[in-house]
Amino acid sequence: MPKGDALYVGYMLDMARKALQLVEGKDRVAFDQDETLRLALVHLIQVIGEAARGISHEISKSQPPHSLEIDYWYAEQNRTRLYRL
Repeated sequence: MPKGDALYVGYMLDMARKALQLVEGKDRVAFDQDETLRLALVHLIQVIGEAARGISHEISKSQPPHSLEIDYWYAEQNRTRLYRL
């Protein structure tokens, strides 16, 4: 993996870890009541998306394509954890 791509991927992982830390121990009700938490998570997701745009075409093309079916399946399998978010 090119050095630049490794930096972007590392940054994406760091931001994802921060997002998980923010929701640790919180349930859906707490999430819904905490606007600051919701805004922070939106920001972190935006940062992840911006970093993803910086990854080279060669690397992104070598990864399997995402599909709504796979994302839906994952969401269904992890419903409890996703509701915590």
